Amino acid sequence: MSPRVDPATTLPSPKPRRHDPLSRMIAEALDHQLLCCAEANESFTTYEIRDQLLKRPEFEDIDPNLLRFRVRDRLKTLEKHGLVVAVGVRGKNRRLFRMQLDTPTASSESTTPPYSSPPPQADPSKESTRPLLEHLEQERHYLQTAMHAAISEAEHYQHLITSFPDERSQIAPLLEAALEHSGRLQGQWDANLKIRQRLAHRGECEASLAEEARS
Repeated sequence: MSPRVDPATTLPSPKPRRHDPLSRMIAEALDHQLLCCAEANESFTTYEIRDQLLKRPEFEDIDPNLLRFRVRDRLKTLEKHGLVVAVGVRGKNRRLFRMQLDTPTASSESTTPPYSSPPPQADPSKESTRPLLEHLEQERHYLQTAMHAAISEAEHYQHLITSFPDERSQIAPLLEAALEHSGRLQGQWDANLKIRQRLAHRGECEASLAEEARS
């Protein structure tokens, strides 16, 4: 995010591992690191992201190869969604990537859910999917902001656990709840993304048919 990009939010949810809190922690930390790269407009390799994660105290005992595979799989998913692009190679012929995220408008700074605003008036001359597209766009901004807050909350709980390990039993339930809430928001974001992609594809097909009819 060169101007600020709301973390979390622009990223589709990883495959859930409900009974593996460590996997959820890795997924959250990984997305956070990728979004930091987006904010700084930095390119990166799989190994560089892995090495940044290994600097975290909670991951210092994790097998580096396992962590690298997690990074690799996540980048493949994001590349499929068009949120990561390969921009070259670096070092030992390692692929170089860059995040490609939408920059939220000023309206995304508000935490007011999109459904609290009056629904836009439909223009009969517009295609029937337009009101849904407008709703999804508003919802996208809301989810970005909400997911940013949820991830920040979880990260702070994790920081407190690291700083005050004797109080883990008091903080851990709050961390678990924050991670579950973040996961739900990520699921909503993923659904929003899939619907927008389907509508965009349908719009392209309709435009192509209309062009053929005119020719």
